[in-house]
Amino acid sequence: MNKLQKLLEWIKQTSFYQKNSSHIEIQAQFDVGQYIKTLDPNYSHPSYRCDFLMTYRDESISKVAILEYDGFEFHFHKSENVNKFNYQHYYNERDVERERILESYGFPFLRFNRFNLGKDPVSTISKRLNGFFLPSQ
Repeated sequence: MNKLQKLLEWIKQTSFYQKNSSHIEIQAQFDVGQYIKTLDPNYSHPSYRCDFLMTYRDESISKVAILEYDGFEFHFHKSENVNKFNYQHYYNERDVERERILESYGFPFLRFNRFNLGKDPVSTISKRLNGFFLPSQ
């Protein structure tokens, strides 16, 4: 099972997903750049894809978030100094730029990786999803 499949399985096991699955849509490998281009013909950035686009909709809320699994080999500057306390400072410049561009178009990021998933990835992911989509609960 690759990392994206593993992340999707963890998401589906979360209490957040279990309680709210009727309000959630998950699109894998969503072509967010192409989608933005249909909304804004002046969009001139690359046709970015995201690991997952999660949409939460109920009678009072409609929110989206990009969920990314950042594998160490592709998303970080390789360094023996990177750890769970400083990993945010070691993201590749291209990933930081991509995140800032997509967030400027209203697509916030929730990044997951080996540094921030902890010993219980399902619980960690559930807390982060709940905190983002349903912060008042």
